[in-house]
Amino acid sequence: MKNENITTLDNILFDKTNKLYEFNNSTECISSDEANFNDKIKKRSNKLTWSYKKDKKILQSVDSVCPHCDSSNTIKHGITHRTLRFFNETIKRLCIQRYKCNHCGKTFQTDLSSIVDKNANITNELKETINVLFQECRVKLRPICNSIAHLGKSKFCHQTVQNIAEDNTVDFKIDPYLVSGYLDFDVQWIRPESGWSYRFVLFDTVNNIPIAEKIYSEETNETVTEFLTESLKNITVKCICTDLDTKYKPIIEKLGYNHQYCLFHTKMNINKKLKLKSKENKDNKEYQKTHKKLKKELYSILDNSNYKQSWDQLNKLAKHLEGYNKEISKFITETLQPFFKSFKRWTDDNKIDKTTNKIENYFRVTYPKADKRKERTIHGVITKLNHRRQQWIRNNSKLEKTTKF
Repeated sequence: MKNENITTLDNILFDKTNKLYEFNNSTECISSDEANFNDKIKKRSNKLTWSYKKDKKILQSVDSVCPHCDSSNTIKHGITHRTLRFFNETIKRLCIQRYKCNHCGKTFQTDLSSIVDKNANITNELKETINVLFQECRVKLRPICNSIAHLGKSKFCHQTVQNIAEDNTVDFKIDPYLVSGYLDFDVQWIRPESGWSYRFVLFDTVNNIPIAEKIYSEETNETVTEFLTESLKNITVKCICTDLDTKYKPIIEKLGYNHQYCLFHTKMNINKKLKLKSKENKDNKEYQKTHKKLKKELYSILDNSNYKQSWDQLNKLAKHLEGYNKEISKFITETLQPFFKSFKRWTDDNKIDKTTNKIENYFRVTYPKADKRKERTIHGVITKLNHRRQQWIRNNSKLEKTTKF
């Protein structure tokens, strides 16, 4: 919008309104967009103000104090230029007032730390907007870049957005003495372009927060042992619930902790071994009848809160496995019977979760299946996970005291 000369009376007759500071010494009117920008700067800091000299608009300090000797005996000493990028604004080239101290003789310029970091051209306002979009609204990097570029009418690199997001990441350190000790442990696979990686997580089911996370290049007995040993220092562990992966139980018990198998995964495994939906058994009515009855009995055993009663029921069932398929019979005799205590640990303490549903939900929210093949590097994955973990703790934690570091 071009500047135009109008009188004060015209402000009353027309819709456009201007404030007194919108007129410089030559009675030239400032556009409404520029007036809004002036207001924006003043709202961000009450230590800054505008002055006008000929055709130049200069940003200066309200009280100029020398940063070297704290003297207020200063004089103006020319100007310097600074190019800054604001949200919803085109790139601005500002005139910044310089000063000279009469006490120590050193020069300095107007302090802009309230609106922009030192040696940066992206303002704090724009950084805050990027973090809200990326962390809370979960907008992806490139759409953020495109929006900022469109509003500012200039290019904006997605790497810049990612760097800003990383700089503002705040991790949470959980006091080990505040951890409940009722934990879920699971591993989620991720696959950036560099290849397969594995996300190890320990989750506090009572406080509903992750207490440890780490990404490994492989999932082995050694990496599982290393992760659990490092993560559980100074924590009183009551029980750790896992899925049916055969690696976890011996490692957890070797470290001296109680172990609970996830009943949800157990039931899924039973369904798989019964083969009720396979082509060869689908139309076999006798097979369907006997194995559905077996399925109902096994579910009843797993869900029964009376340990002794369910144990007797299982032993009675194990004596009559003739006629059932080999896989389900093998599961009952080689897994369910020998490790029955690990399926029923929850009957001793009602705080022990029967399933790993909470950690599975945490995986689903913080790194859903749709995102697994989108990240190009491990660095990008870690950045995204840090932000989403921070958001999860802020929104879902039942723990009152979490300390930032």
